[in-house]
Parts: sequence; structure tokens; C-alpha cells
Amino acid sequence: MAIAAVFDLETLQLDVQNAFVHSKLDEEVYCENPEGFNTHGYCIQLQKALYGLRRAPRLWQQNLTKKLLDLQLRQIAEEPCVFVNDFLIIFFFVDDTMILFHRENRQQVMAFKDSLLESFDIKEVGEVEWFLGVRVIRDRPNRKLWLCQDSYINKITNLFNLQFMRPPKTPMTTDSLIQNQGKASPQKVHLYQQKVGSLLYYQARRSPNRQQALRISEQSLSGTLCGRRQSHKLPVWYKVFGCRILQRFRSLFVRKRRRLCRQC
Repeated sequence: MAIAAVFDLETLQLDVQNAFVHSKLDEEVYCENPEGFNTHGYCIQLQKALYGLRRAPRLWQQNLTKKLLDLQLRQIAEEPCVFVNDFLIIFFFVDDTMILFHRENRQQVMAFKDSLLESFDIKEVGEVEWFLGVRVIRDRPNRKLWLCQDSYINKITNLFNLQFMRPPKTPMTTDSLIQNQGKASPQKVHLYQQKVGSLLYYQARRSPNRQQALRISEQSLSGTLCGRRQSHKLPVWYKVFGCRILQRFRSLFVRKRRRLCRQC
């Protein structure tokens, strides 16, 4: 996405419908007859992959990779899910696919998309706004792009009933964690581990300047340290911090729109 921002590339998001069932099986797989089609002494042999099979994701990756190679794209050795040619960059995660290209190459990209449609059932989403649960915000005149996970933060704050807590000023307390004199119950330990685990998933896609807060929270996963208040503060701080950034974006675009209207 940084490449798209720097070079002001167009984005085209595609969604493959029922991706796994496009792949043929490379081994014999049998299953019971579905309800209503039971026949004594008979079972079903699968011809294509189904959702739930362990090999289905791998078979789909091999199938899509073969198709892209047949279309004369080059696979990036360091990133097996990224392919390039002379006029586009395409990358995918399971059935979510994105194409980056210069606007003057749109006609070639549309021909490439039609080639994919010959093999797969694909829905054209259009210019990317959401990808893998991440909001994509672009300021194309200034060639800037932001990735925002505010929907995920709202989800975990609502999940743990933290949406009405008073927002902290910093993501981590300046005081040291106090040794717990007792032992947390298994239910409290499980709840605390859920909170920290949810934030670790979020932090894996973010900048490292808030990892210290999570690192300290991880030290009390067994319930031996009193880190429960810290686990409350982090998601609420993330939510407030993200809302402030979004408000800054909106005010920026409003000011630009007003300035253009005045010029008109």
C-alpha cells in the first residue's frame, strides 16, 4: 500500500466467490452422503475441494498461482502471494485480491481481469476502502495513505464492555505492576488472556511504539501480577487515539473542500 501511495497507483479490489471449490483435489477423499441422499453401502467421492478440508487453502493457492503464472506474471520469491508484470501488481490473501496499476494501463488491467473471469467466479469490489478488516484512507493529492483498524478496536471494546470507560491519557501506566498477593480464578485468567491476545493481534499490524505496554501486560498472563487495570486501559486508549486521527482526517478534507469552493 505504501507503493500505491508514493506512485499514486489505482487500486482494484476483487473477491473470488467460493474460492476453495474451484480447486481440484490431488488425493482421494470420501465423505458420507448428505441428509436426504443416504443410500445403504454407498458414499460420495469428492472431485473438488470443500470448505473444511485441511488441504483446501493450499490447493486454492496452488490453483490461483498456476493461473497467474499462465498469464505471464512473475512471482515474487520473498512473497509467494505477490505477482507482477509490466503494467500491474497483484497480491491476494485467500479470496481477497488487490490489483495496483497506473491509470494509463486501465484497459490492459480490465483485459487481465476478464482472463481471470474465464477460470473463477469473481466479484469486482472497486477501489479499495476495506481490505482484511483494515480501513484504507487515501489523500491522493498529497500521495498519503493511512491504514486504520478502528472497526476492530470498536469490536474488542464492545466485547469486553469497555466502551464507557474513561479514556486514559497514555497507553501504559508509569507505575510498576504490583505483585498480586492472591491467585486469580481460572475465569479471570482466561478473560485477561483474551484481552491481551486481542491486542496482540492488533499490535502485529501496527507500529512498534506501543509494544512496551503489551510486553508488560504479557508478563501477567498467568494471573500472578496485577495487570488487569493495564489490560483495561490499552483498548480504550487505542479507540480514543484512532478516533482522534479520523477526526483529524475529516477536518483536513473539509478544509480542503471549503478552500476549493472559495476558489470556484
